Amino acid sequence: MFTVMRRVLSWGWVFARKLGIQPILLARPASWRCKIRILVFFGFGPGGVIGVICYGLFGAYRFSARVPGYLNEMEDHYDNFILSLRAAVTEELIFRFFLFTAFYYILKRLSQSLIDRDKYFIRHVPLFSAFLLSGVLFGFAHGTFGFTTALVAGTILGGIFWWAEFETAVVAHFTVDYIFFSLTYVK
Repeated sequence: MFTVMRRVLSWGWVFARKLGIQPILLARPASWRCKIRILVFFGFGPGGVIGVICYGLFGAYRFSARVPGYLNEMEDHYDNFILSLRAAVTEELIFRFFLFTAFYYILKRLSQSLIDRDKYFIRHVPLFSAFLLSGVLFGFAHGTFGFTTALVAGTILGGIFWWAEFETAVVAHFTVDYIFFSLTYVK
């Protein structure tokens, strides 16, 4: 498992470096105050809003047969914390750090000749396509039951990753899961 994650991380880092982006907030040349502000405003804020929205949409389906059994067996906030943290780190590594950067790099390379002709609109197509493609795959990973919500949340998390770096996307994803699971499944 760790070997796969290490490879995903290294390939994501390669794509990010080739794109000339700095995907790590801690490496950003800014004060700690600024970094904490970014984590709060772009991590906890949107994560809390999305978590409450997900509860409003799916809280009534808690006992659905489509819900994985381990969610209904969640006993306390420790289980919730571990599950939310594991999901946030692994999914953000895979879907944002690796897939988003890979899609953006590939699409940017494919459209480079149009970008070189100074087509203003075309410059943004690879970026928004990468948001959408990584969001669609994120939706598929969450199954047909939560596809649409995961698609929207995945696209928003892609934007958070792009504008506020990896750690902030992890914080936002963790906050979504922790709030949703706390309101829905913790007994």
